[in-house]
Amino acid sequence: MRIVQIIPTFGVGGAETMCEGLCRQLQKDGHAISAVSLSGDRTMISDRLEQIIATVRSKDTSLERSLDLFDEAIELGSRAVDMVDKFELTPREADKLEQEYDEDAASESQGTQAASPDTNG
Repeated sequence: MRIVQIIPTFGVGGAETMCEGLCRQLQKDGHAISAVSLSGDRTMISDRLEQIIATVRSKDTSLERSLDLFDEAIELGSRAVDMVDKFELTPREADKLEQEYDEDAASESQGTQAASPDTNG
């Protein structure tokens, strides 16, 4: 299955850590994963999604209007997925991403080994 995680920023925090962990696990489970941030270069899609979020959070927004906005947000998400599907990494970018992934996996492995007590003695 192809899955896109959309997150407001790629800073350092709980939401980002959760998104990363979820993406890694889903990838291990055989899914094609992409993560998209709404920060950085502003796009029409991210600007509209932020407007929708603000409107839905307003106490003055009716349930019917909220559901209409939800449908619009789903459509915008589909357009973002299409954009991600068309995106191609250069070979250099792909190599760098793989290297970073391998380094992260090695760090996790070392952290797990350090946290495990030595049962041999």
